Amino acid sequence: MRVDYVNFVRSAAAHLRESGCKNIGIIYARDSIALSRPGLVPSLLQDSGCTVNPAWIIGADDHEQGGYEAAARMPVSEIDGLIVTDDIMTLGVDRRLVETNVNVPRDLRVATMWNRGSRLRLTLPFDCFEFDVEAQARLSLELVQEVINGQRIVEPHLRVLPTLSKEPCTQQRGSSIPAIVASLEADMTV
Repeated sequence: MRVDYVNFVRSAAAHLRESGCKNIGIIYARDSIALSRPGLVPSLLQDSGCTVNPAWIIGADDHEQGGYEAAARMPVSEIDGLIVTDDIMTLGVDRRLVETNVNVPRDLRVATMWNRGSRLRLTLPFDCFEFDVEAQARLSLELVQEVINGQRIVEPHLRVLPTLSKEPCTQQRGSSIPAIVASLEADMTV
């Protein structure tokens, strides 16, 4: 089971366009198999009606410092929207935008993917597409149970699409993942 990064980028670009953004940049994890195919990211932005500029498309290491360094290279004065494809990278982007006094969302609207229930904290109000980790954990364990019971053959390309949250990523939300996993594990029979 994987996150559907391709459709996340499409959804985030459409959201930013609907919010009035025309010049949208993207910071993506360069080791993402889903987004690493040459020409894919520009075509996703172009298909969403965005102006495509290679300077606004930056692949980075998928950690906080990678996000920070990519945000430092991003010409933020030229864009009005930004997509960040990784929650840990988002922490670095947030730190860089705070240091450079970028007004989010007035001057730059940022859409990112975030694990629902994450305890990570941001300073700025980014638009948050949440990946429901609890739902993924539940579905994964249910699929494993069905495979064990001989009821299912595993689909190799099952993907989960993050959905836009009504709350910015700065809001701390609790998570009951350990309780769900414990409950499902207790129900599993081998």
